[in-house]
Amino acid sequence: MGRITTISFACLALIVSSCGYVDRQTKMRVRGTVVERETGKPLPGTYIDIANSDERLSLILHPKHTAGEDGKFDALYTYKFNKNFFMFITYGGDPDIPERLLIEFTKEGYAPTILNVDPCELERDSGQAYVIGEVKLLKD
Repeated sequence: MGRITTISFACLALIVSSCGYVDRQTKMRVRGTVVERETGKPLPGTYIDIANSDERLSLILHPKHTAGEDGKFDALYTYKFNKNFFMFITYGGDPDIPERLLIEFTKEGYAPTILNVDPCELERDSGQAYVIGEVKLLKD
């Protein structure tokens, strides 16, 4: 009887230790151009912040990206998520890309603009970057 109990506990310990979740991440490249709404001129130095709908934008504390002299930006966003696993096989959990991306554009003298986009609806370029096209900022 003692041997069967020991084997049962060992099997139970193996099953329990092989359950849980793992942290994963997907790197997403987002490209576009920031221009002035009235003139169409590029807006270099525009700050760009990217978050998903479960996070909050943190541009004031941590500006991560800026538009270049031609108004173009190429921003890398890391989406972190969890996947469940059982017996070392992952299943369920969060999707590999966020349901929504929040992209904030700010520049002194212009009204801040926040885009709320579904990554699945965005075009992708040959480098597999998500392309949002032109973002037009309005003067304050």
